[in-house]
Amino acid sequence: MTVTGRHDLQYRVIYQDNNFFWENERPQDTHYLMSYTDHIRLNSQLSLTFSQFVDLHFDFTATETMLIKSGRGANGDVVVHEETNVVAETSGAASGREFTWGADAEGETGGFVVEPGRHIELYKFFVESHQDVMHGGGGIPERVNFAAELRVAFKYTIRTGEINRVLTRELVIPLSTEVYKPDVTGERDVEAAAASEPRRLSFFVIVLIVLWLSALALGICYCARRLILDAEKRRGEADATLQRYANLIVRSKHPVDVSGHSVIQTPEFKELLKLSAGLNRNIICYHGGDKTEFYVFDNDLVYCYGSPEPPPSPFAPPPPDIS
Repeated sequence: MTVTGRHDLQYRVIYQDNNFFWENERPQDTHYLMSYTDHIRLNSQLSLTFSQFVDLHFDFTATETMLIKSGRGANGDVVVHEETNVVAETSGAASGREFTWGADAEGETGGFVVEPGRHIELYKFFVESHQDVMHGGGGIPERVNFAAELRVAFKYTIRTGEINRVLTRELVIPLSTEVYKPDVTGERDVEAAAASEPRRLSFFVIVLIVLWLSALALGICYCARRLILDAEKRRGEADATLQRYANLIVRSKHPVDVSGHSVIQTPEFKELLKLSAGLNRNIICYHGGDKTEFYVFDNDLVYCYGSPEPPPSPFAPPPPDIS
């Protein structure tokens, strides 16, 4: 979800009745004379457009902050007095895609009137009081240059389920100079996007994944059990063969070395028995762990049953037909 909009802050300087300026309302964004200024009308308007329908909560606050500064600080101007007053505040909720808040100078939300003269009187009183203290021995006798400014801030806080933004614009009005020009600060254009959330799997997909994992686990267990049973079956068959033909089998304690011989596999043990009888050779057996091998040697040939050796060479002669 995204939101775009605009936060406008406009002002109109109104002069008091005088014999020189025929129009009391002066053009915006120019220089003005403080001695002629009666009041300043301000209008703050916020317009937002969301990319989708939202339930929105908002808070609005307008404040006046008077700052008195001294140019004696090591890093430039320092604030020696600050006074903030809340002049308007409201909150509410609304639903939709497009929203606008604001009013003229007589409205309740975006606009109101500033009277610089009232703050200038406070500034003059501060300077006079400071001089009285200085001359009365309450401080170091030196000349201190003070300056004053008034900051009028309009702050909107908007909240939805995905976006939380604070939008503030200020009008800064110099108070300690005859010729002045207000300065508007803060971002005018509004653009924000909700933080992306990880995609959530649907309940149906989760169920399918669980079923698939369960089936995979059952398959692994079944295959492992089959391997165990097959190994036990082979061991049982080997033990039975060794007992039944003990008089024909010579057991070896070590694996049989068939290097230098052409190995010929026999599919069944009974064929190895026929070869042993026909060639008048004993059957050599190596039985260790899960490995059981039976061999009958005939010069350069060796006939094997149960050997894991690779298939015989294609050039090896076929076993003799002993019937």
